[in-house]
Amino acid sequence: MLAIAQAGQQFHYLSWTPTTTEPVLNGHGVKSYEKSDLSSPDFFKSLFGELIEQFKLKTPRIYLTLDIDSVHLSETQIPQNIEFKSFHNWLMSTNYDSNFSRRFESFYYPFESKISKSLNVHMPVSIKSAILESIKFHNAELRFLSLGIFSAESCLRSIYNSEKIGDYIVWRLGSHNQNDILWIRKNKLVSFIRFKNINGIFKLHNYYGCSKSTDKILNQLEKCISGDFSRFNISKKVYIYSSSNKINILENIINSNPNHFQIIELSQKFNLKIDRKFFIFAETGISFRGFDV
Repeated sequence: MLAIAQAGQQFHYLSWTPTTTEPVLNGHGVKSYEKSDLSSPDFFKSLFGELIEQFKLKTPRIYLTLDIDSVHLSETQIPQNIEFKSFHNWLMSTNYDSNFSRRFESFYYPFESKISKSLNVHMPVSIKSAILESIKFHNAELRFLSLGIFSAESCLRSIYNSEKIGDYIVWRLGSHNQNDILWIRKNKLVSFIRFKNINGIFKLHNYYGCSKSTDKILNQLEKCISGDFSRFNISKKVYIYSSSNKINILENIINSNPNHFQIIELSQKFNLKIDRKFFIFAETGISFRGFDV
């Protein structure tokens, strides 16, 4: 298995082999670029090719996670008592012209039913075509194509059995003070918010889903004075990770309430004792989807 997760101009990777007892780690790391062209088949051919050769993969099975900033997001209000797929087919034919449809492929994911909304992901066709062409070039199999924090949430269901909790938050610390939060309640998506944390001042960038839930999250965060996040207890559990090894920031948040906050640490699943300056990016954990680890 080969998982690759984009975070800006960095591409984290994780290769592992399933066995009858436990996963065996082949290697992990990160490749950095000054500028990556996701619309270029040559870029992905090079990226995939180098990793396939590095791990000597005879039948490459690839799980790819793109940075959320590589796509466009929107949301749609869904009328009650209407069939979801039929409504979105109608929406596509009325809201988007042929030029948009040629440039983007759209995917729709419903929020919790009471919210009556869907999260819409608009992926540039040029990016998807570049990925598929590169996969075919290497005779590989694309198992999953996912996005940012949603890959980490999928990882939680496989590794941490988060579905048994049912009510939890996934928190991603990104670069340039960017933060993403997913709130899952009754195992359904309730809210997805993007904000910046600048010296304890939380500035909302955008939100999707339930506006009341978004307000509750931000109101609790604003009560966390001087980096003390013990009052951020809106859900039963908070799973947290970063796109870089911001161990000091992570530990500060976790130490506020160790029973409530949990770092997503894949190295523990491999029983690895790795140097603190190295880490396995949580979003590569989507490759565990469907496996009992």
